[in-house]
Amino acid sequence: MRNQVIHGILVIESVDYRPLIEEDSPEPTAGLRVDKKHPEIPMTWQTASQAAAAFSAIIAVFTLASAFYFFRRRRRDEYANSFSADLVMIRTRFDQMKDLVSDYGFSDEIAASVANNPRFDGLFEKLHRNNQDKASYDSCLNEFQLRQITVSVHSPLVEEYESSIKELAVIASRYEAEFRGFFRVLWAVHHLFRAVVSSLERVARDEANWLQVLPKLEGVKFDSPAQLRAEFTERMWKEVWKRKVAYQADIDDLSEVLQLTVKVYHSLSPRELLRQKSREKSTDMAPLEGAKQISDLLVQAQIPLGHIMKQSQLFYYRELVSRFDARRA
Repeated sequence: MRNQVIHGILVIESVDYRPLIEEDSPEPTAGLRVDKKHPEIPMTWQTASQAAAAFSAIIAVFTLASAFYFFRRRRRDEYANSFSADLVMIRTRFDQMKDLVSDYGFSDEIAASVANNPRFDGLFEKLHRNNQDKASYDSCLNEFQLRQITVSVHSPLVEEYESSIKELAVIASRYEAEFRGFFRVLWAVHHLFRAVVSSLERVARDEANWLQVLPKLEGVKFDSPAQLRAEFTERMWKEVWKRKVAYQADIDDLSEVLQLTVKVYHSLSPRELLRQKSREKSTDMAPLEGAKQISDLLVQAQIPLGHIMKQSQLFYYRELVSRFDARRA
């Protein structure tokens, strides 16, 4: 920089700073921003947009994964809630069937449904007409022996009982492939209660039982065929009730088995329930056709149930099955 004095005035010449800038330094470019952390990497608009796109892709993947996770979790919870509702329904239907079969009116309706069938109107009229004549009365009985009692049983209580059995079978069928052990317990209950009502109906339709009861009414004074028929029905009810009493121990033990099983499954969390489902689906079990007794189904169910029952629960379960099986030895 040089200063000159011209006519007594100090003149300061301008300074050219261009030499101070290195000749090989890059020229500033419009739209260019230097990354402060990495100054050697210029951040252009193209780089920024690529970074934003990558970040958006990461967010999209995370969102999709989260949505899938919550979807699976919702489906799992819905399945567990549906299973829990079925457990409640199973217990409700079982209690209904147990209460019905233990009701005196149930056995009475079975006996009355058969005895009061219109098919036997003529029989009871003949028996009443010849009630005081042994030879004629016996002749009527001999005539009756040539018949087979094939009438169906219809009554409100029996129909309610049958409806509960069918609903239990429908619920059980949902879990035949997924919960093989649980299904076998339900199928054992279904078989028992089906066997109970079938056995009671057989007693009411058994000709041998009729021919055992009817001779005892010979010589008894009845005012009408209806009165004779009512007495016969009362005595047949007692025979039906005796058969029900013979099943009571089985009903009580199977009630304990079902209550224990339902309680164990009800205590499982949704995650534990799905884990048990996987175990039971992969468990190699004997085919249902190979189970000749109800206790065979309960024995087969022990394998998968052993994964979720405590040792004391499993021991009690086996004790109940043993008692059930011992009555058929």
